[in-house]
Amino acid sequence: MTIAWRRNSDPYGALVFLARQPFVDTGRVAAVGFSQGGWVALSVAEARSFDQFLLPSNLRFRAAVAFYPPCRIAGLLPGIPTLILIGAVDNWTPSEDCSRKVVSWGTEGAPIEQVVYPATHHGFYYPHLQPGRMLFGHWVEYNGDAAGNASVRMRQFLNHHLN
Repeated sequence: MTIAWRRNSDPYGALVFLARQPFVDTGRVAAVGFSQGGWVALSVAEARSFDQFLLPSNLRFRAAVAFYPPCRIAGLLPGIPTLILIGAVDNWTPSEDCSRKVVSWGTEGAPIEQVVYPATHHGFYYPHLQPGRMLFGHWVEYNGDAAGNASVRMRQFLNHHLN
């Protein structure tokens, strides 16, 4: 739990920084993260996660996108629209963990979407992971089709929930 709150200070610090920029519409800020950053995105999406930080009135993340997050350690039901993008053969952050978590969260509250890409591994979004390789005992590999589709889905999701 302590690690989660320590990591959450980074996105909340970024949120406060962005709110001070004249070109940022604070009603349209989302948290997007990859792998452990995906877990942080899920953490800030939790319905009660905002209570831990003193923020200016009505300043909060409006949506979250998590690429191949470790859903096994994800916590509470997201309180904001959340999109999870993960590979079916990811042996680092298994898609089954995310599927179980999404089912356990139920259908009440903010919309939660999950996309599982067949024959896709951890790190599918990064072109430099081509060819695939072992990293810390896990297979990571770029998948251009999954990355392209994930980019489109993320933009559609954010356009829908941030407008």
